[in-house]
Amino acid sequence: MRLNPKHHCVEFYKKILAKLALLLIKSQTHKFDLLARANTQAIGVLKHSLRDNPKAEKLRNKLSALSFTEKYGKYARPVANYAACIAVIFLMKTNIFSSIVKYEKGGEKAIRQYYAKHLGEDLAKDIFDV
Repeated sequence: MRLNPKHHCVEFYKKILAKLALLLIKSQTHKFDLLARANTQAIGVLKHSLRDNPKAEKLRNKLSALSFTEKYGKYARPVANYAACIAVIFLMKTNIFSSIVKYEKGGEKAIRQYYAKHLGEDLAKDIFDV
């Protein structure tokens, strides 16, 4: 029996497409009532005596449990914005920004003196007085 390479390539691509489609379906977010809808479909294939059971009604109304991120994820951006504002206000009130400028000027002065000492005053002026 000879194998047909074209046939195997087509089958291979069909399998890959099927796997990709399943991955796409798995990656999509589902509605909150997905578990209840799935239970309703499953109960639909049971005998009538089992469909009317109180436990079956409980399954029909069951909702999937949401994770912490699904419940509170929509609040992440506003909370981050408030936290950033509070951080900026805190830095302004504690004079961190003015300290940064002060240390930057002091560091620049020290580097200028270093260059003036090792390279000469004229090169230091060319570098820092641009």
